[in-house]
Amino acid sequence: MLRIACDLDGTLADLSSAYRKVEGRLQSDSDGVVWDAIRGIEDFWTTLEPLEPGVIRRLFELSQAGQWEVFFVTQRPVTSGETVQRQTQRWLMAQGFETPSVVTVPGSRGRAALALDLDFLIDDLPRNCVDVVSDSRCRPLLVSRGSDPEGEETAARFKISVVRSVSEALDLLMVNATPPSDNSFSQRMLRRLGFG
Repeated sequence: MLRIACDLDGTLADLSSAYRKVEGRLQSDSDGVVWDAIRGIEDFWTTLEPLEPGVIRRLFELSQAGQWEVFFVTQRPVTSGETVQRQTQRWLMAQGFETPSVVTVPGSRGRAALALDLDFLIDDLPRNCVDVVSDSRCRPLLVSRGSDPEGEETAARFKISVVRSVSEALDLLMVNATPPSDNSFSQRMLRRLGFG
């Protein structure tokens, strides 16, 4: 049984597009002004689009089939309306994940990974992945969708596996959850990504 955590914004949820819409409406490029406006939007966290439609439902189905324990971790600021946790749970349920466990983590992802006894973390920020490697036995999977040579160089230095999508991360987790034979494709893939 795997214990897996998945980040939300930039990993599953498209915060960037929602942020740019607010920024455009305000005609302001001040980060503080935009975030002040976002904090005033009722249930803002329920309005985001998924970055990979269908992947959250797939994660739910895999978690059921593999008896994975899945946590969603976030550092989202408070907005008007329901709590961050409740807004996030509602959003995940709307995307197809029944009864999601949402953990709001104000500090270190590494300490959270240690406390939750995680096997894997899926995250889009190299600093969170490094934090996890430094403070726990958890194996982070860095989702790097675009060109980020600096982030990928950091990942390589800390032996953090890089994937191009959450869907690819799920493929890797499926391989890891199934004990492979010595010469199988699964074993070769695990070795290539530093797991074997």
